Amino acid sequence: MNVIKKFYVVNSFAEESFGGNPAAVFPDASGLSTATMQKIAKQLNLVETVFVTSLKNKKADFEFRYFTPRKEYPIAGHPTIASFVALVKAKIINVSNKEKYLIKTKKGIQEIIVKNPKEPIVIMQQAKPSFHKIINDRKAVARILGIDARDIADNLPIQTVDTGLGHMIVPLKSMEALMRVKRNIEKLKNFCKKHNALEVQAFTFKTYSSAMDVHTRNISPHDPIEDPGCGVGNGALGAYLLKHYFKDKQNISLKAEQGHITNMPCVIEIYGSNTGKDIEVSIGGKGTVMIKGNFFIS
Repeated sequence: MNVIKKFYVVNSFAEESFGGNPAAVFPDASGLSTATMQKIAKQLNLVETVFVTSLKNKKADFEFRYFTPRKEYPIAGHPTIASFVALVKAKIINVSNKEKYLIKTKKGIQEIIVKNPKEPIVIMQQAKPSFHKIINDRKAVARILGIDARDIADNLPIQTVDTGLGHMIVPLKSMEALMRVKRNIEKLKNFCKKHNALEVQAFTFKTYSSAMDVHTRNISPHDPIEDPGCGVGNGALGAYLLKHYFKDKQNISLKAEQGHITNMPCVIEIYGSNTGKDIEVSIGGKGTVMIKGNFFIS
């Protein structure tokens, strides 16, 4: 007997069709084993596939599990945005009645706010940031990324910031330098591991659009393709900027552009606050439904 599960493919952070970062979403994953979830993610072969299960307790509304074609991740940004767009479209949630939701992930409980039922805007709270030791060997970073040490901004540090996964933030002086960054897979993997990072989030204040504040790229030594829009990476960047660049500001609201190098432009909203004791960050964006269908499991 076949099990049939409805699924969506939603492009997160998309302003229009074919832009953004795609993720597959199963709004009702009840009854699926971990092994089956992994096989489905491998079959769909997107950067990430999310499996959502409704919870009947007071701690959270849903449980989210995130899978790449190769492994499960504890948390992810753009798939969470995609999931809530899918939950709205599937009429599992009604944003007109309730905007705030709690999700259970492998990293704990996350708060999600969803606004505008017709064109959902999803805002995802990030885990409390932790800041690792500043990396002073700029030549080593430049060499691994295929750029020159002079391309790295002089007034900002290189530092791993963890808002759930661990991102090494690398500030660059120009868009030209950012577009030259390469993935030197094995050396990058070893260097990231040494500095408590899963991947690199490189950025510049130079942007293609005057409406944007930063341009970012996610350089991962683990995924076969470059991520067009990384929510958790931009969350880490927001925490980093509050600590090192916007030192005198209590609140920031930024727009990051990403994905131009993959021809899948993304717009990621970054919200942050700094009380002097704690830094809190959220990321947000829209999503466009590209595919809706049934998945058959025999």
